[in-house]
Amino acid sequence: MNLNLTSLIRKLEKQLKNAEKLSSQYDSHARHLRTRLSEVAEVIGRKVGSRVGSLIAPPKGKIHRKKKRNMSVAGRARLVAAQKKRWAAYRAKKNKAKK
Repeated sequence: MNLNLTSLIRKLEKQLKNAEKLSSQYDSHARHLRTRLSEVAEVIGRKVGSRVGSLIAPPKGKIHRKKKRNMSVAGRARLVAAQKKRWAAYRAKKNKAKK
């Protein structure tokens, strides 16, 4: 039993080393891509205007989100009534065409 645990621990340590190696490679690649992206954004910002660069760059400070708009019950009822009226007209036209 002890031998199985020892081999299992060695196997897990080997897998951990491989995972750490892959993780560092991924981090290095991601860092390189971020650098290239910022370089491209800087070039685009210079050629097109500063607006493009600001679109790519993360916003500074607090992000203000649009307030969610709510519909009143009466407004919703008007929409439902109008939709029912449209469907009734469609069905009437369809039945008239069949006859």
